[in-house]
Amino acid sequence: MATFHFQGSLSQLLARPWRNQRVIHYPLERRTSIKDMLEALGLPHTEPGKLLGNGEEIDYSYIL
Repeated sequence: MATFHFQGSLSQLLARPWRNQRVIHYPLERRTSIKDMLEALGLPHTEPGKLLGNGEEIDYSYIL
């Protein structure tokens, strides 16, 4: 399970089932990068300014 927190207006860019939700709990079925996961949620990977994983700053290659 991965939990995503979106700040500001980022949640408005998500795909319909998640649009305008600031927190999303998403079940993971396989290993994937944070970049691929964000795009699966409908958020263009170029939009977030800063990514955090387990409290540490991460890049788009971070594997969930």
